[in-house]
Amino acid sequence: MKEQLHPISYTTLKATHTCLVAVGEAQLALTVSHILAGSQLEKPVLHNAPQQLCTNQYSLHLETDEIESIHEILLDTEAASVGSNGESTGQTSFYASLVDTWSDLLEQANQ
Repeated sequence: MKEQLHPISYTTLKATHTCLVAVGEAQLALTVSHILAGSQLEKPVLHNAPQQLCTNQYSLHLETDEIESIHEILLDTEAASVGSNGESTGQTSFYASLVDTWSDLLEQANQ
């Protein structure tokens, strides 16, 4: 059964999709595309940016194993973004924030 988790932002889903495509995870990328295409939550009537994609939130319905896979891919991507000198880069921080979001989602799914 697919889990219904807390809402997830457009920017998180879009960045996750981009990462999945980049590493060749076509099936998971397609799953995220379907979420972006059909699971948008309605914005309040008085929302100050009703037409802006970046303020959209989505209902996330994924199997726990799908969440685990996405989480592992993002962890690998974060590790790969560390500079050759072992120092974090801007990309490392970006991927770390995605990993944090998906870690929270994984924790919710496992409760």
